[in-house]
Amino acid sequence: MPVVADPLLPALEHLLGPGAGPLIRTVVEAAGGTLVGHDRRQVLYRPGDRAAVRYGVQVRWGSEPPVDETVVAVTTVDGPPEGTLELTAGPLAVGIFRYPHDPVLPGLPVATFADRLEAWLAYGSVPDLRVRSYRPTRRAVVHARWSPPAGVALERYVKCVPPGDHARIEEWLTRLRPAVPAPVIAAADVDRGLFALEALPGRTIRDVLLRGTAAEVDRLPDGRVILDLLDRLPAPEPGIDRRRPGPIDRVASHAALLMAVLPRIAVRVQALVAGLERREAAGGPEVLVHGDLYDAQVLVDRDGISGLLDLDDAGSGQRVDDLATFLAHLDALAEAAPRRRRPIERYAARLRAAFELAVGPAPLYASTAAALVGLATGPFRVQQSNWAARIERRLESAERWSTRAAHPPRAKRASISA
Repeated sequence: MPVVADPLLPALEHLLGPGAGPLIRTVVEAAGGTLVGHDRRQVLYRPGDRAAVRYGVQVRWGSEPPVDETVVAVTTVDGPPEGTLELTAGPLAVGIFRYPHDPVLPGLPVATFADRLEAWLAYGSVPDLRVRSYRPTRRAVVHARWSPPAGVALERYVKCVPPGDHARIEEWLTRLRPAVPAPVIAAADVDRGLFALEALPGRTIRDVLLRGTAAEVDRLPDGRVILDLLDRLPAPEPGIDRRRPGPIDRVASHAALLMAVLPRIAVRVQALVAGLERREAAGGPEVLVHGDLYDAQVLVDRDGISGLLDLDDAGSGQRVDDLATFLAHLDALAEAAPRRRRPIERYAARLRAAFELAVGPAPLYASTAAALVGLATGPFRVQQSNWAARIERRLESAERWSTRAAHPPRAKRASISA
């Protein structure tokens, strides 16, 4: 792995190299265990600001066989987060903790231990748990399923957030639920930042694209239906709703990460970002945007759209940015799942036709290119084995979309039949 040298985060080089071993061993031995092995699983990095590295570790407790656990190390320009085990050596300062004892997510030990979750919700049996996502010190989602002796199984998606975010998210879901099929809050714990959300019916569009039959893919909602869903969101409230920056607003920060972890692409990235930032703004009224709209956030059943997920980041913005984010994710999905490339690309074309009419080809293509720059950080973030090559492939896709934005197709003129 290339060395990532960040003068404002000098500990990062050690967290991504052999220096991580002694740090992990310290926290494991402090708990009474013996470190057997470790490997990196996730890197959340903002150059010049902070980095959180999640490790899969194998630990032996006493004479028992080794077990798999998770350790997280965090370094920031402001010092180790409060509540972590602080390790310092000269200018190096790292905060480290064993999962699920995330100091910023006090609800995580409840959500990830079945007996504790049942003690909170009291549904009558111990649930089966599956962690769907976890971003250290930011958020987590756990799927819980109760299987009663008789009757229909009960499902909940338990979301863990910093307690300070709880009120805002609860307000969003309450406000948006009358307009769109947003999740219903079944239970909440404000002090621990916990939500138990009712499971919505249907499958995600992503699941249909990856596993569905040709007929099921053909029934997926087209671009006009997606636009109608977004148009049902309420109008933003000036002075209350925060502005959600779009892909072009964020492209420079994503580019900084790409250049830091893969310096050989710096010239290409700089040229791409410069071209995108020169693009004329899409214009149009400010609307309420989802903020992270893509195929895994929309649920469908035989009657159409049955759910809209992950509305935590909704805010005021430009409609083009939601549409571009959706197209960028489909582009990346087609690259990641080559056996399903044809149905994914056919579906993307169905969306693109309506999206172009709604916001114009050039703004849509430019924003899609910028969104792909953001998605190019993903292979590094999840530490895929060939992450450098995957970054370059996504960068190539972003360059193609940027070229299209500079030379968009002419609007088609309706012909008159004789």
